Amino acid sequence: MKTRILYIVTTMKRSGPINQLFQLISNLDPERYELHMISLSEEGDNSIKDRFEPFMLTMSCLGLSRYSSFFVARNSLRSAVERVEPDLVHTQDLRSDFYSLFLNGIPCVSTVHNYPYGDYPYSFGKVKGRGLAWLHLRIFSRKQRCITVSRSILKFLNKLDDPRFTFIRNGVDDTYFMPSTHDVKIRFRRDKGLPEDATVYIVSAHLTELKDPETAARAITESSGNNILVCLGDGPLRESLEQRYGGEKVRFVGYQSNVIEWLHAADAYLSASFTEGLPMGVIESLACGLPAVLSDIPAHRELHELNNDAVALFETGNVASLVQTLNKGLFSDAEQVDYRSRCALSIVRDHLSARVMAGHYQTVYDEAIKKYAGA
Repeated sequence: MKTRILYIVTTMKRSGPINQLFQLISNLDPERYELHMISLSEEGDNSIKDRFEPFMLTMSCLGLSRYSSFFVARNSLRSAVERVEPDLVHTQDLRSDFYSLFLNGIPCVSTVHNYPYGDYPYSFGKVKGRGLAWLHLRIFSRKQRCITVSRSILKFLNKLDDPRFTFIRNGVDDTYFMPSTHDVKIRFRRDKGLPEDATVYIVSAHLTELKDPETAARAITESSGNNILVCLGDGPLRESLEQRYGGEKVRFVGYQSNVIEWLHAADAYLSASFTEGLPMGVIESLACGLPAVLSDIPAHRELHELNNDAVALFETGNVASLVQTLNKGLFSDAEQVDYRSRCALSIVRDHLSARVMAGHYQTVYDEAIKKYAGA
């Protein structure tokens, strides 16, 4: 008999955690697990619900608004969960983590995608962000099992020795995100108006203070050599950044559904973020054979430690440090580029593929159910 897993999420709207959840469920053993999903609220635009449907036996949406009363939300979720009768519940975000506390008699696993005190103040403002961070950590303290997406988050939470906590690094579909040939790179560069002889850096991120796109843009404009930065994504800072830095060297192209084509046109990935869980944009680029230039934050340092020839670090928020790194010409020599590309691929093959990630989650699922049954 298959183990019945129920995933509870706030919405099915495209986001980093939801994309990562898809990588997980699409790589679980279908002979061992029966999958179900409940979303608390409608996803609106930019839904990826249809991608999950082939893997789910049932999917339902409770249609709750963010302002639905606690009692209505709790009772609606309880009724929906009772209809599924899961062996284990897996939650992914603040709202689903909170409401799952009131599901009695079912083991529950939570994935921790970020360090709340590092991320929430940037996303919600200092006062509200710190309040939400405090709340989320309180919720984690009541969970049976929590899985962080990187060792660095586990360390931030001071849970390295807590048996209820473990880390499983994010994983990428390396049958889709994979290297291209030189001919394909040239073709995509021509299609996208990128010069063939430039060193092209790419970043895929929401343009907010948290991601610090200004440091990346300034450094590219001040660097020597024929460097170009392509920024994929929108956000509140896009207009002002485009006015100050937009041009031949820094290109803001907005949200793109064909991210892999841009990766195949690039030479390296560049991120100046102040905080990350374990960034999928970087992992996807590594899977395409792109080395990375990253700010020296714990999540990026963790990738650097996996292979320091695939990842170069610069001082976070320091334009001069990034300029110095760019001016080293790490990707101008063909032999070095090939070597660093192979190093990038080795990180994904050994540590960051979706298959590896799913195997680790299956172990945690089985352990959680067994431990709960013997409690």
